[in-house]
Amino acid sequence: MRHHKAFLILVVTGSIMLFSQFSVMAQEHPPRPINITFGQGIQFGTFYHGPLGGTVVVTTDGTRSSTGDVFLFGFTSSPLTFLIDANPGTIISVLPIPQVTLTGTTGGSMTMDIDSSDPITPFVATTSSTQIRFGGTLNVANPLANPPGSYSATFFVTFNQE
Repeated sequence: MRHHKAFLILVVTGSIMLFSQFSVMAQEHPPRPINITFGQGIQFGTFYHGPLGGTVVVTTDGTRSSTGDVFLFGFTSSPLTFLIDANPGTIISVLPIPQVTLTGTTGGSMTMDIDSSDPITPFVATTSSTQIRFGGTLNVANPLANPPGSYSATFFVTFNQE
């Protein structure tokens, strides 16, 4: 009879331990569409260009540099920025942005390539709000093709949620 009681106590203790090992888990949040908010447009700043032309490059952190016969003035430059609101764990990618043609207020046109992003796409949203920055390259010709003035363009950036 003693063995029977010991066995019963062991079974009850084992049952309590078995049930205490389980934890309650909830389902992950259902996917929801990402929300994109425009931050600022890319700005290449003020520069002077000679007869050979060249490029102005703005990196994702806003640093700019030039090549060829392009000389930078002032310090105003900024990357293209967007704020992405998404569930953490959402995979987000950006379709390649085709070359953009900018038109000048005094005539002429230049082309721009959006060529880098931070974070690099595709990426996984780790928080509910993620800023993405894009750098680019402005292709500058000679002063006859690109007279002084302001240059602008409208283009689309396509974000994919996976």
